Amino acid sequence: MKKWFFISLILIFNLATRFWRLGMVPPLFDDHYFSVRVISAGLGVITPLILYFYLKKSSAREKFAELSSFIFSLLPSSIIESRIVSPVQFPLFLLLLFLFLASVNKNITFRLALTAFYLIILFYIYPIVLVLIWPLSNLFTLLSFDLLIFHNITFYWGGIREFGLLYLSFLPFLLLGFISLPSIRLTKIFIIPLIVIFLIAFSPTFPESRLFYLTAPFFSMIITSGILYFWENKKISMRLITCLLLFISVYELSQFLHHYHVHYKEDIRTNINKLPTNF
Repeated sequence: MKKWFFISLILIFNLATRFWRLGMVPPLFDDHYFSVRVISAGLGVITPLILYFYLKKSSAREKFAELSSFIFSLLPSSIIESRIVSPVQFPLFLLLLFLFLASVNKNITFRLALTAFYLIILFYIYPIVLVLIWPLSNLFTLLSFDLLIFHNITFYWGGIREFGLLYLSFLPFLLLGFISLPSIRLTKIFIIPLIVIFLIAFSPTFPESRLFYLTAPFFSMIITSGILYFWENKKISMRLITCLLLFISVYELSQFLHHYHVHYKEDIRTNINKLPTNF
């Protein structure tokens, strides 16, 4: 009963943050795009649930699965991509769905077929052209705290540049999450975000890329691992720190939502002539 209560809360939160004023924020200048926004929003509601079921099956840790799903739902990129015509929303949904199916069916042929099918869909929906150089500086940029916490330089008019991909209050959890990552028994799948980061770094359109969104569920896993590392320490001081940081994250979420629904909407209206495409 407790499990389904928490999942229901995640579902309600996602329905509210993805569908509320969907046709108004960001401003919609072509009504034909609204139906596609609805699909993106629907996927934005379902994707965290797929993440939950995948992690529950793979890690056999209910708490880890629930918290990872919730953290992913809170991320700015998760909210933003769910409210626009996003070419990367469907590939992320498929990625997590295929990971879940692969965790259920461990047949190697089945897994290879899923991988091949996914890559075909990904390159069809989101074509990637690589350049034959070693973009070391791009890699450092993608892995920098500035990108993760403060400024989203993978900016496009469907997103917000003033916020990073994560919240500042998540930083201690992120750092400790890397340390405690082996305990969740899922270290092998983290080759996926590394591949995504390399693809973005090699892209001639860098830093313009929505592909970084494919790494969001994996960052949520690392952050959750850090939160549990703090909480399961059982020291009162550690739990107080955890509660304080999570309280700050609620404040940061409210700041993000305020900026997104108030200031960002006006930015779009002011710069309507600069929009390369509708979203």
